[in-house]
Amino acid sequence: MDFALEGVSELIQTTVETAPPRSPLLRQFFQLAAADLQGTQRPNESLIAIARLWHQLQPDNIPVLVALINLYQQQGEYERGSHYAQIFCDRAPDLGKKIAAHYLLLRCLLTTGDGFQRALEVHQSLEELLEELVVTQPQLDLPDIIQGFAVTSFLPYLQDNPQKLHRLRRQVSGFLQGKVREQFGFTEPPPPSGQLRRVGYLSASFRRNSVGYLVRWLLKAHHPQLEVFAYSLRQTGDTIQQEIAESVSQFRECSQLQIPQIAQLIRQDGLDLLIDLDSLTSSKAMAVLALKPAPVQATWLGFDASGLPAIDDFLVSDRLLPDSAQNDYGSRIQRLPGSFIAVKGFEVGVPTRRREDLGIPPDAVVYLSSQTGAKRHPENGRSQLRILKQVPNSYFLIKGLYSDRHSLEHFFTELAQAEGVNPEQLRFLPDDPSEASHRANLSLADVVLDTFPYNGATTTLETLWMGIPVVTQRGEQFASRHSYEFLQQAGIAEGIATNAAEYVDWGVRLGCDRALREDVAWRLRQSRHTSALWNPEQFAREMEATFAEMVS
Repeated sequence: MDFALEGVSELIQTTVETAPPRSPLLRQFFQLAAADLQGTQRPNESLIAIARLWHQLQPDNIPVLVALINLYQQQGEYERGSHYAQIFCDRAPDLGKKIAAHYLLLRCLLTTGDGFQRALEVHQSLEELLEELVVTQPQLDLPDIIQGFAVTSFLPYLQDNPQKLHRLRRQVSGFLQGKVREQFGFTEPPPPSGQLRRVGYLSASFRRNSVGYLVRWLLKAHHPQLEVFAYSLRQTGDTIQQEIAESVSQFRECSQLQIPQIAQLIRQDGLDLLIDLDSLTSSKAMAVLALKPAPVQATWLGFDASGLPAIDDFLVSDRLLPDSAQNDYGSRIQRLPGSFIAVKGFEVGVPTRRREDLGIPPDAVVYLSSQTGAKRHPENGRSQLRILKQVPNSYFLIKGLYSDRHSLEHFFTELAQAEGVNPEQLRFLPDDPSEASHRANLSLADVVLDTFPYNGATTTLETLWMGIPVVTQRGEQFASRHSYEFLQQAGIAEGIATNAAEYVDWGVRLGCDRALREDVAWRLRQSRHTSALWNPEQFAREMEATFAEMVS
């Protein structure tokens, strides 16, 4: 029976709730519910109804509570997810579960786009729990070990403090690496071969994903004599995954394999170098890397370094980290001679929105910010609205990827009122039907306003490809320097700020000076023919030279 059908949920709930405690009916419900929650056949609404009923019957069942939190987040009901995540925090029976609960609560709060202050408080509590973890070194259940790698992911969204961030990551990841090896055993990797013959890439993002859209160009451009292996932790079969599979020597589909099996497969392939593309965004990848299946392992592209001791190198460009950064990192920082990434461009569809449809005059100055809810820092939001206040006839398009639209509207409307900006100047856009149409709709904007302290990365590259000026604030941490790096590679200095006041100044200047905007847009279009940012063949040769140094 389908829980989502009108009246069915209530009927099943009444029947189950009135059954005696040891009734066969209850046992049958739990068996069927467990099968449903582990599968993917039912729609989310039905799974949520099943999980809620199970939670009512067994409020201390932690796996069911976690499933319910995740289902609400997948459904985009972040406030309800936060509610149940708080229940998990209150009921967590041990340190490992308390840390897991705080992680889930933070994920829900930040995704809403309007949970910043509460997220600061929860993260402070999480930091205290992590300090206790490192000091007491308790036994942990395997799921808490694996998922534990992700718990230090959120600090870069809250503040630009790389020293604090990497101290915490080194401690937590080092502890968890030891636990992974206790669970699965550990075999020393063979010594480096001294030659670059086989390189592997490990990721859950070989698909329609920011990492997938970017890395495909390097994989296509690798030298044909280099054997390239891709170890995919998520199977989708989409066009990007197919494109990547056709570009490499061997595409290993690993989504159904267990962690030790993946590590063994990598060992058997005899790699000289293994590149981690996901870092802390894939806990499964972290666990595989902790077993050191390749003699040299490095992190690049998808996220900042994890602090995992088994990672030897962290690949960046010269501008992407300040000169003093090595003091913060456990891995060696390998600085590429040119760009951090290069692509041949992006697929662009047909625009699906027009200014007139949004009630915006044709002569208006239009700003755009399209980012995830987690990147919506109040101070940066205030800076964006201060720009709007100073530019006549201006409007601000706001798109919240993976955000709760109601919460995002509340976040910006409240800030606008505090800054004396008319909320009628704000337009909140729904998600586009595809990445290609998103890129086409960027043409609505005259200027794109980046986020801080966590910049855009793929979103900035897409904007530059479309020839639209970007205003960004450069910080100290990896996450706050991507747009600065990309603008510099494209030969653009206009729009790069080092503090909030400069950010506002650049936003106002680009908004008021049409000739300057047009000049920047022209130079961006010209950069397609000259910049290393758009030359994956050159980038592949630079990467291969760096790889050869790393394994020698």
